[in-house]
Amino acid sequence: MFYFCALLLFSLRLCYAVEIEHPLNERVFVNHETGTSFRFPYDYSMPDQYGQTIVKQQIQWKTEQTKNGPVKRPYAAANIEIEHFSYKRSELPIEQHTATLKELLAQQLQAEPLNDKEYVFYREDPLLPHRAEEWAPAGICGWEGQIGDRYVYIVEHGAQQLSGLIFRGDIAEEERRSISDTFEILAKPDKQLPSTWRCYKSRRKYVYNEAGALEFAVRAKRPKVWKNAWQVETAHFHISALCSPKQLKKYCIHLEGVYAGLQQYLPTERPMHFKFEIHMTQTFKQFLALSDTILGPNNYLHNKNTGGAYGGYFNGQQLATYTFTEKIKNTRLEPYLQLAHEVAHQYTFIGSNYNFSMPGWLNEAIAVIFESGRLNKKDIFVLKPPSSRLRILKRYYKEHGFIGNIQDYAQGTGLSNVHQYAESYAMLHQLLSEKEGQKSLLEFWQGLMAGQNGTKLFYSLFLKERFGEQVEDGMKAWQKDIVSYVLKGRADSILK
Repeated sequence: MFYFCALLLFSLRLCYAVEIEHPLNERVFVNHETGTSFRFPYDYSMPDQYGQTIVKQQIQWKTEQTKNGPVKRPYAAANIEIEHFSYKRSELPIEQHTATLKELLAQQLQAEPLNDKEYVFYREDPLLPHRAEEWAPAGICGWEGQIGDRYVYIVEHGAQQLSGLIFRGDIAEEERRSISDTFEILAKPDKQLPSTWRCYKSRRKYVYNEAGALEFAVRAKRPKVWKNAWQVETAHFHISALCSPKQLKKYCIHLEGVYAGLQQYLPTERPMHFKFEIHMTQTFKQFLALSDTILGPNNYLHNKNTGGAYGGYFNGQQLATYTFTEKIKNTRLEPYLQLAHEVAHQYTFIGSNYNFSMPGWLNEAIAVIFESGRLNKKDIFVLKPPSSRLRILKRYYKEHGFIGNIQDYAQGTGLSNVHQYAESYAMLHQLLSEKEGQKSLLEFWQGLMAGQNGTKLFYSLFLKERFGEQVEDGMKAWQKDIVSYVLKGRADSILK
């Protein structure tokens, strides 16, 4: 569906959270290069998906006297900022190679430490299993303390790797402690890549309940209300779900396959540091109830003319995908298909660092490319043509011709009908099948990640040479080409 998020919800570059009851109510930061991770509440935003800083805006209030009595009004906004850092001693000046952790931070932050003490990393706490000595790598030592207006946690681990968190702003000690307690050093208990403790346990067929405690998936009962939803982590996803743990395992594998496929066709030059948020209900009824708390009652999902076409959506304000696993009779909605479609929206928006200038039709075309893909026997994601969409499009073209307005498409607008998704796919399919087509798409994606305007960039890469000075005539000719391309079955071939 339209990723309405960018236009309706994401009016600010920072993603401010909506008040909604999420299981555990947290997101996950992970840096696989430095081997570190921590979790944080939904009311923090991520200004840079590739950065290492999160921010929460605190509204300050003052009381004013009016003729109707005292009234509280907002008068200022102050930010709480949490910065993750990690570097090696060898990267520092040689005189700092033997400095204590406290001395290093004092020199780095140019302030004297206050109230400092040893930071005890290893913990024997059932709610902090990632800190247990039998899991966490050996030899971790730490320090914490106030330095100027900042509170800092730092640990030394691995081959003299220095990592930690810096807290700035008026943050309550309880909240600061609860976030720092989630800080962990990735471990490597088997032949797979180092992972968080939760990710490892999710691979071992465990899920987390609403209290954050482990439950073995084989014996776990499916939760019925959202506040009790299961939690799991994969390498790139943090998932809340009401489906059975057995189903959830399959979705985890599928999601990682989709992510790998997106990375192959639209690679990011740097790793993204925040796991993608996925929220899945079991039934469509649960999905509507949850969506009402986010979009408000009587939202578009309840519209009988359009609601039945939506099996999920990507919410750009929360940077989260919402969907359900129930198969609806007499519809084309299929859970794996819909999940891949919305994750493609999630990937292009987050991967471009919140650039919402990608033309709408192109965004849907990319989502359609990935919705029909499947995992092969080796769990590798392979693309497949959207056969059912193309069959419907062919019937329509035989009777009516082109659906949309090609000039609107070129300007990044004009997408208003769900059947135009197949038309968008056919347009992109034709462009990618041409010489240098896939190279141009990669250039487009790189430009989008660099902050360029998507509509102008797409025109310059794909359409300027095609149309030359005769733009209007070129548009009309291209429109006829698309119809012919589809009716001849050329859009049915698999993209390479």
